[in-house]
Amino acid sequence: MPRSPYQLIVPVLLAAALAGPAAAHERGPLKDRSCLSDCRQQTRTCLGAASTAARMCTQTTCSVQLSAVQTACATDYKSDACKTARQAAQDCLAPCRDALKTAVGTCRTGTDSCVAACPDRQPTPKPTPRDQECLSGCRTTFGTCVQTAQDTAKQCRDACSPLAADARTACANGRRSQACKDAQQAVYQCLEPCASTLAKATRTCLGTAHDCAASCPDASQSGGQP
Repeated sequence: MPRSPYQLIVPVLLAAALAGPAAAHERGPLKDRSCLSDCRQQTRTCLGAASTAARMCTQTTCSVQLSAVQTACATDYKSDACKTARQAAQDCLAPCRDALKTAVGTCRTGTDSCVAACPDRQPTPKPTPRDQECLSGCRTTFGTCVQTAQDTAKQCRDACSPLAADARTACANGRRSQACKDAQQAVYQCLEPCASTLAKATRTCLGTAHDCAASCPDASQSGGQP
């Protein structure tokens, strides 16, 4: 069975999105490695939120169109009915695709700013080991913080379910109708803050974890093992 436009388009966009910022991580070979690592994590978090928003957008607003593609193209991928269904699905996916491009652009800008702000790499002696019990507590706190952020984002997305249901109904009655487009836009406007809030909350978790680790005493001072 042929793949749907979602399967063909969104993964390609995500692959391109991931490739761009990944290259930015390697800029400035004399930059501090720890700082660059933080930038990479920030980028992964940002792109993860963009990916989630894109998938939610396609799955909740274009399910009718994607289902129609599967039906129309099941027996003849080159038929007029299949081409019409695919075009309708791509029209539906356009706002999701544009939103993903915008989100990825924001991620790239953030990555460039992060890398540019990193200090130059300096030859330093081997860092003093930190107290492992303290570091373990920081990791636990970070995990709890991220889980809370993800739970909050899920509640936010769940609250958009009625709008998604309205969009499916509106688009079932006319995929290219203004009512369908308005309903799809309403779903996106509902979902986009969920992804943005998740990305911001995760960055806050990362910053808190970094500060926590930096404040841990030396293993030699605390009596802990390196």
